[in-house]
Amino acid sequence: MLLIDDSEKIDEEDVYPDLFGDFDRQASVPLSASLFKQLGCRQLQPQWLDCRVMVSPPNDKHPHWLYVSSGLSLASKPPTPRYELLLEAPQAANWPISLLQQLMVEHLLQQTSTNHQSLPIGEPIAQHLSEEIPGVMLLKPLHYRSDVTLAHGRTTLLQVVGITAEEWLFAKRRSTQALIEEFTINQGHYVTRLHRQSVV
Repeated sequence: MLLIDDSEKIDEEDVYPDLFGDFDRQASVPLSASLFKQLGCRQLQPQWLDCRVMVSPPNDKHPHWLYVSSGLSLASKPPTPRYELLLEAPQAANWPISLLQQLMVEHLLQQTSTNHQSLPIGEPIAQHLSEEIPGVMLLKPLHYRSDVTLAHGRTTLLQVVGITAEEWLFAKRRSTQALIEEFTINQGHYVTRLHRQSVV
């Protein structure tokens, strides 16, 4: 049976580079106890602090900066589905790391709540990234496999996508699938830019 540390090492050294290319090991940022305390955590699970955000500079597998969670699926307990999160940005920045960390912490804390809610896939989430981007959605990636096999088993990759207020209303009025089609037609990717026009 693989230990958490062993599984993380296999994922980060073998599986992730095969999926996403090289990572900047020095840019890897683990979750901290203070992040959990800020969101009202009363009982911190030690394995949560093994989760981290990894950074992959542009390479032959992707043309943008890629930020990927590691260890989130290992820290998730049944019946919570296993997820890892990723976000693409046009430049290196700190905000993608902070955003992924917040979503990771919220997901882990939901496991201990009485409602035991999972991640709201395909639903708008309020995250004020900029005046143009007041929210995000968690979607299956366009250019990466969504179902992957990590060291501990099957895991679903979800891409964090920044959305405008117009896109938020469009998804609510029409459907998430309709918004995905607009992204595919007008952008062809899910790169999150803090300043852009709406695709709808």
